[in-house]
Amino acid sequence: MSPEHTRRASRRKVVVAAFVALLVGGCSFQVVKPAPPPSTWPDPVRADSSEHPCTDSIGLPVVDTIIGGSLGTLTYIERDAGSRLITIGIGIATVPYLASAIYGYIQTARCRHYKSRFRPEP
Repeated sequence: MSPEHTRRASRRKVVVAAFVALLVGGCSFQVVKPAPPPSTWPDPVRADSSEHPCTDSIGLPVVDTIIGGSLGTLTYIERDAGSRLITIGIGIATVPYLASAIYGYIQTARCRHYKSRFRPEP
């Protein structure tokens, strides 16, 4: 194989990997169930008010943060090690995981606030 053919194959792999990461990226986008809009929250909460299910655990955003942070670290390490294309591809793959983490943290915080309205005050 010629060096040019090898470079093209390498570029294709990076583009495909970045594209797959953009499609798959982020557990929080796919799994976190948000709270209903605040305008629909019962005020005041009565005995007949029903609580809608939502995700209040930060487990999935933490996973997204770890994956995004790892990819970001790998991008930083690779910046001077070889092909710029590989570095750019890894950097692009980082974005959906970090965006998903931010989304997950915001939605789980809103869910905890929503659920706190249904807990009796001490």
